[in-house]
Amino acid sequence: MASWRYYYNFVAGPITVDADYISRVEHSGKPLRYFVKVSGNDLSDSGVQEITETERTGIVTSRNVTAEYSELFLGNQVLIVKRRPNDKGTSFAGALEELPTDVRFDVVMPIFTLQKIDSPTVLPLMLDATGFRREGYWAIGLSILATGLATWLVRRVLAYRAHPERNPIAKKLARYGSLLDISRAIDTDLMGETKKFGRALVTQSWVLLPDPYGLTVCRIPDLVWAFKKVVRKTAYGVTAAKLHRAILYDRFGKKLELQARNNKIDDILAFLADRAPWAVFGYSADLRKRFSTDRLGFVAMVDARRPGTLARN
Repeated sequence: MASWRYYYNFVAGPITVDADYISRVEHSGKPLRYFVKVSGNDLSDSGVQEITETERTGIVTSRNVTAEYSELFLGNQVLIVKRRPNDKGTSFAGALEELPTDVRFDVVMPIFTLQKIDSPTVLPLMLDATGFRREGYWAIGLSILATGLATWLVRRVLAYRAHPERNPIAKKLARYGSLLDISRAIDTDLMGETKKFGRALVTQSWVLLPDPYGLTVCRIPDLVWAFKKVVRKTAYGVTAAKLHRAILYDRFGKKLELQARNNKIDDILAFLADRAPWAVFGYSADLRKRFSTDRLGFVAMVDARRPGTLARN
């Protein structure tokens, strides 16, 4: 909506105008139609170019002429035209714009000082003929992509509402049992005592970690290994920050990673140790090797520590 004038001109196309129209535009403010086509009787190059340089590590690797400024003669009047380097002829289409200060100094002033024409009358606006519709085509292309993505996402939402079992969250919960039973169990837990650790919500039997694109869960009775992990971020060899995380693994080999302040990580590990005392807490290279190479044996070891529970695979 903010660019409605642009898109109106984009769709309507350029209108053919003359020097009188351009002179009137200066006094009428922003016209509705500013995408115009102008034809003159002669074209003279000013010698002023717009150059784009590409640098890498402070060294200029390439220089490209992206635009040239010319004087288009409309009778005894002159219109400054910013055009693409390969554009020739005396007819141009583009947007009417205010003359920038540097263009007035570098292009307009030499017309008077060098007396290129006997009675120079320079029109008050400039024609930018370097590609009026280019931005519009990019915007339309991006809009098509955005609309396609939005349509796909809406269809996914509708499909998940019609078939909840297809939702990625439901697929994660499927390892614990039927979706209806597990949903009721989680809802019942959420109505009881809960604790908040960073973004994670911990109930009597569940650790729930929501994120913008889903939900990671760990059922506390299935917890087999948990430990604290400290990630150090360094800058120029000096530790700039420490990130504290709690890493949880369940009997199915699924990993849940929580990030919070150091004392919060200690609190959640203590809370889990109280809820699942049979699980292994702490990290060592030997525990990592045993869990990675023989997870079922690791789980059997944990189950053996669980009172009154038969070992399960």
